[in-house]
Amino acid sequence: MLDLLAFVEFSTRLSFGFPQPNAAGAFFALLGSIPCVSFIVDRNPLSSYPVKLHRGWFFLVLGTLSMYALLLTQSRGAFVSFGFTLILVTTLLCIRFKEASIQYLNRLFIWAGLLLFLSISTGFTERIEPETLIEGASTRYRLELWRSGLNMIFLKPFFGWGVDQSGTIYMHWFQQLDSSHQVAGMINSYLHIASERGLIKLVLYLTPILLLLGYHGKAFTHIKNSSSTDSYSEDTQHLIHIALISIFLLTNIFSTLWLFWQLWVLPVAYFAFSAYLYFRRTCLAAAIGSVMQKLPMLASAAALLSIAIALTFWSLGFSIHKKVYPRIHSTGPYLQFRGALGKGEEAVLNERWYIAGHPSVFHKDYGKQIRKFIASSADPKVDIWVPQTSRIKSIPTIHFDRIIFLGKAAQSLSVNSKLSTDEVIFINPFFDRVPSLPARTKTVLISGDFRNSAQIERWKTYAQAEDSIELIWMHSVSDSLDDDWIEYLQAHLGR
Repeated sequence: MLDLLAFVEFSTRLSFGFPQPNAAGAFFALLGSIPCVSFIVDRNPLSSYPVKLHRGWFFLVLGTLSMYALLLTQSRGAFVSFGFTLILVTTLLCIRFKEASIQYLNRLFIWAGLLLFLSISTGFTERIEPETLIEGASTRYRLELWRSGLNMIFLKPFFGWGVDQSGTIYMHWFQQLDSSHQVAGMINSYLHIASERGLIKLVLYLTPILLLLGYHGKAFTHIKNSSSTDSYSEDTQHLIHIALISIFLLTNIFSTLWLFWQLWVLPVAYFAFSAYLYFRRTCLAAAIGSVMQKLPMLASAAALLSIAIALTFWSLGFSIHKKVYPRIHSTGPYLQFRGALGKGEEAVLNERWYIAGHPSVFHKDYGKQIRKFIASSADPKVDIWVPQTSRIKSIPTIHFDRIIFLGKAAQSLSVNSKLSTDEVIFINPFFDRVPSLPARTKTVLISGDFRNSAQIERWKTYAQAEDSIELIWMHSVSDSLDDDWIEYLQAHLGR
């Protein structure tokens, strides 16, 4: 599933067969971390000893090619994740082996110099200029999307909005009304999981990954039988594990990459290879016993950290909701746009309206069209309920002062006879079956040009048979409603 906004241009970025350039960038960051970390850790990688020399040049060439491919994808998230991870690994080495810290720093500077040279030669430096980062459309829309995503998490913290629904919900109810960008996800794996599946799933997703990171971090700092390292030591393997996990976690901040199975292959394959080497040189019973001793404490720490991240998301969402979206509330599959009563005013029992639209009349602009009406008809004493998507065919079993159906929204309702309302308004009811409504319900038909004469007669007969029905013709409206419906509805409502 692509999760990038429509404004992002991929024409100048290479994907190398991956679904999108950011996924390719993350893959080459993961691939490049293995030779780069091995080169930093290896003792005298470019010494005259033939095996060392060949191995060192192999790491250098493979790492350089991986960095070059990464930069061709123009992925800033992968670039930042890769650079940060190399600094993290070097820092861990310098803390553990203080006497060799100068050597490790020198090797880090080799990679930094190569990365700078390749960035200039590929034109990547233009994408990380401060002006581009601060004022660029990609950064601006990401921040707007993430802010809305945090608010969505606050509104539905436990089970989310549904799989593959985050982009749709955002465009309907939170995106700027004048924006036409198509969004399929949160462009952040953690917000994506939390907004679609809930914070509980986020904790379950993060805990095992953080557990692995903690295990290798602790193992690296507690190995007793090594005062120096080479490329085949346990130290190197633990550091490569740390690098792979760190890059995977960091790149998923900038894009929704956890959905791409290709990015799981390399870390899983290396973990399996390392486990094979570990169990080959260690007694199986002793190895399992060693792991089980460390597991409870590490698992608890990983779970607590995951819960802390989830609570942070909820807290940020709460803050954003209070400042930006104070009127929007969630009740099951419905959203409420509550009347904007200020603090300190006496409680007022607001009117309740329900608005539902069929997807055929608004297509992708379903939520935006309803929000346009809400924004232009703001009343502090009216709460407006809407189904969060046009596919929801039920109505809450509470009394509404007014129910408004757009297009075919009412034709598939099986609960029409149980509606509790004072007024029903049909706007362009392009369907054959005339719904049954409760007695003494005021009904208004705002309709455009029916193409079927039988439909016209059916609705006219329906209107004449009921004294409470008012028929309003709106000839400028076609099958797909445009903004005119708001004007006609407002005229009826006297607003």
